[in-house]
Formats: sequence, structure tokens, C-alpha cells
Amino acid sequence: MGKIFSPELIIEYFPEVLAGVPETLFIFITVVVISMVFAVIGAVIRIKSVPVLTQILSVLASYTANVPSIIQLYIIFYILPALLNDFFGINANDWEPLLYVIIAFGIQRGVSLMEGLRAAILAVPNGQYDAAYAMGLSRSQTFFRIIFPQAFRIVLPVFEMISTTLIKRTAVAYMIGCTDVMSRAIFAGGRIGHNLEAYIAATIIFFAMDLVIIGIFHLLEKKYSFGIADTV
Repeated sequence: MGKIFSPELIIEYFPEVLAGVPETLFIFITVVVISMVFAVIGAVIRIKSVPVLTQILSVLASYTANVPSIIQLYIIFYILPALLNDFFGINANDWEPLLYVIIAFGIQRGVSLMEGLRAAILAVPNGQYDAAYAMGLSRSQTFFRIIFPQAFRIVLPVFEMISTTLIKRTAVAYMIGCTDVMSRAIFAGGRIGHNLEAYIAATIIFFAMDLVIIGIFHLLEKKYSFGIADTV
């Protein structure tokens, strides 16, 4: 009977599990970009109280907050192709599983960031708008040059939390066929029945990616602190 736990297998599995990092990072980076765009548009819609769209976003916020991530992924994976086929005649059955993961997590993280960004925009004093208009800036120029940078600084801690949570939640992508870090760990460990060692290798990789993300956000917080952190 072989050993129950073999530490040397962690090293043996590591390169194979590491091969899933590009797909995991692709999911992460793509979702971050999509969620940022979604959040900006959604926050403006919520602040302006645009009819219908505001109500849809409110329902989405409740849905993403109360439904487990894996169920949201399954809903997109199984229901979206049927809806696209029935209403638009689009055959989505041959789409890559990666695309469904990006859509599901893009909506989920986008809505979460939208709520934080909306609160951050509302936290910017009204005098900033008046000063910008007095300088001759348009509404769009005022928002992107004056308001958004200040709101971004406020929402950075929320953005960091959303991002660090996202990198871990990508682990469920294997359940619909993605070849990410978790998928490769399960496959590697399952070959000879030593799953724990493969999971430890995956844990090390996820921990390292998380540390990098935290480091990036600390640099961003330092850049956008405008010297505030040095005075407290």
C-alpha cells in the first residue's frame, strides 16, 4: 500500500498545475475589465435613475448578492444558449466554456463594483461639479477628469476585495469544462489518487496570485492617496 501523503508529489504536480495559470489569469483580467466598464455605466444609470434600466440593475444586484456563484455560472451556461436560440436564433451551444465563465463573473463582479462606485461618486462633494462647470468643462469631461478619479480613489478598497475574491472564485470554472488551475489540479491528482498534493500545489499558486493582486492594489492606493496616507 502506498503512502497516504507524499510531499514530493507537490513538486511533481506543480508544473502541470501551473500550466493552468494563463487561463485563470485570462478569466480574471477579462472579467476585471468588463466589470469596470459595467460598473461605470451601471453607476451612472443608477445615479440618474434611468427608467427601466435602473429597475433591471436593482434586480441584478439582488440576484448576484443572494444566489451562489456556482448557480449563477450554471444558469448562464445552461439557460443563456436556450434564450439566445429561442429569441435571436443564435446557436451558442458551440461557444467555449471560458466565455460563459467570463459572462457570469463579469455580471457578478460588475454589479458588486457598480454599487461601490455609485456610493463613491455620490461621496464626491457637489462643489467639485460646480468648480468644473465654472472652468468650462462639459458633463463628460467633468465626470472623467474630475469626479471619476476621486471616486476611484474612494472605491479602491472595494475594488481590491472584489478582485481578490474573484481570483479565488475562478476555481469553479472547471465545473463547466475550463482548463484552469483547479481543473489541472483535479486531473493531476486523480491520475494516481493523490488529490491532496495537487490541491496543495493549487493552493500555493492561488496564494501567490492573490499576493500579486494585493501588491498591485497597494501601489494603486499609494498612487491615488494624494499624500493623505503620509499625514495620518
